[in-house]
Amino acid sequence: MREVAASLDREESNLRGPAPPCNLPHNSYRQPCGGIEYFCQITDYASPSDTGIRVSVDRDSAAVSDSVALPRATPPHLAVRASPRRQHGLVCLIDVPAGTCVTNFTGHALGRTPTWRSVQVDIDSHVELLPQALRYTNHCCRPNGFFDTHTQRLIAVEPISEGDEVTVFYPATEWRMVAPFSCRCEHDTCIGWVEGAAALPETVLRHYRLNPHIERLRAAVRGLEADDVARLADSRPR
Repeated sequence: MREVAASLDREESNLRGPAPPCNLPHNSYRQPCGGIEYFCQITDYASPSDTGIRVSVDRDSAAVSDSVALPRATPPHLAVRASPRRQHGLVCLIDVPAGTCVTNFTGHALGRTPTWRSVQVDIDSHVELLPQALRYTNHCCRPNGFFDTHTQRLIAVEPISEGDEVTVFYPATEWRMVAPFSCRCEHDTCIGWVEGAAALPETVLRHYRLNPHIERLRAAVRGLEADDVARLADSRPR
């Protein structure tokens, strides 16, 4: 354990690099440390000031753990500004083509208990986003962004111009929201009341890119509905 901790101390500067690659499970990445590749799992903030996060280090599934601070500052091309949708919004300071990554993200795990500002990343898992500026990303029924919770990337689904507010479709990540609200986007496709994907019909959801956990929940609901129809058919007199 002491050797691992010492190695982490020596390599701390290497950890202060770009956001983790996106081909690993949520909240995790691989990090070279002292010539050895460790599997790192994000567990908590490193400080109340939100200047970093803690990682638990596990080599070859062994019970080896330690923690170091990783800064997660707001990327220089993003800023929080006044927004017509709500008091504040996330604004992009550069042009971003459609289909490209606006920024990577991670999150402070909340488990099964969501909050009004959390993002659902799996069927029973919610996080508060890091960098903290991403928590100001507003909803829009015609979004230009998408939180891909599998790759941990904020993706531009439409071209984003310098000065544009970055918006996402909340039901793309949220099944049931703890703080529903009335949408103000005023688009022709506006859904009106935003309370999560569970409240929206298939005719609406099929027009949006959704995260895998939302798709799985949709499939589960469709399966239950099919079972109900089958049970009703079996109960009819013959």
